[in-house]
Amino acid sequence: MRILSIDPSVNSVGWATADITEDSAAFNWGVWQVSGLNFLMRCADVRDYILQEIGEFEELVVEWPMFYDSEKGHVAARQGHTINLAGIAMYICGYFQLPHQKMRLYTAPDWKGTVPKQVTARRFFKQFGVDPMKVDHNAVDACMMLLYHCQKEGLVG
Repeated sequence: MRILSIDPSVNSVGWATADITEDSAAFNWGVWQVSGLNFLMRCADVRDYILQEIGEFEELVVEWPMFYDSEKGHVAARQGHTINLAGIAMYICGYFQLPHQKMRLYTAPDWKGTVPKQVTARRFFKQFGVDPMKVDHNAVDACMMLLYHCQKEGLVG
């Protein structure tokens, strides 16, 4: 079974896959730079990357944005980033039309709590033995969210 995880963004989309067999799990990750001239073109860029580079998958995990009541959160909301992230997430969910039981939306606090990015990066290194400084932080987040999902569902130890 292949599971795809997406950390949506309007510029750099983090992705990760887990290929799960009865006795192993292989994780891969990366980042896609989207460059469409408008929001719909950027959504289509993400879709095309998935179709061309990932292929088929049986489950989809997507980070769902949430509003943070802080200066940074208010700026993001005013600039449309929060709603755009939700739009990208729903575009992907709608395009691939998996049954709702095969899609998971996790907010950042759902899958990592309130820890800073540095803690998530250390956990990534501990789990995968890869220097997180050599991996885009969006890919780290997509991978660690996917690991959280797989552990929560009992697919990996």
